[in-house]
Amino acid sequence: METITLDSFEEDQVLSGDLHDAIWHLKSRLNISGVEAKAAVFKIAYEVGVLEGEPKQFEGYCENLPIKAGMTVTIKKGTIVKTIGRDPKPAGKTYKVKVHHTLCGQNQYRDSRGFMQTGIVPSKNPTVCWAGPGGYWSEADINDIPEAFEPQKVG
Repeated sequence: METITLDSFEEDQVLSGDLHDAIWHLKSRLNISGVEAKAAVFKIAYEVGVLEGEPKQFEGYCENLPIKAGMTVTIKKGTIVKTIGRDPKPAGKTYKVKVHHTLCGQNQYRDSRGFMQTGIVPSKNPTVCWAGPGGYWSEADINDIPEAFEPQKVG
């Protein structure tokens, strides 16, 4: 497989934080899959400091997630859990939940349209959602769910 590099157009988009457009342009220009283009753009974004921390397996918008509705997954102690109407906080203990749905996340982009013109809209990783306390939706980053990294059972 050949090494994918960004030309100055996509690199300017990465440096400005518009990763979504950089992925789209790279995908169209090189006629590669969205997964390959996203991997190249995110790699460059980490190298130049647009994204901080350690790269994660499921980052930004992702399709075909390994966690599906109806599965039972583990929320480990310390996992940041966001519940509607409450501030995000770490789980106080390890527990199991039944997944209601997953959200695919979003890639980082520059919002220069609309009346707010907020600048950079950060990427969001895919999340796993379940009915939490009082029936309010709770969610956690899929990268914090151990079952997301286990081999899938066939049959």
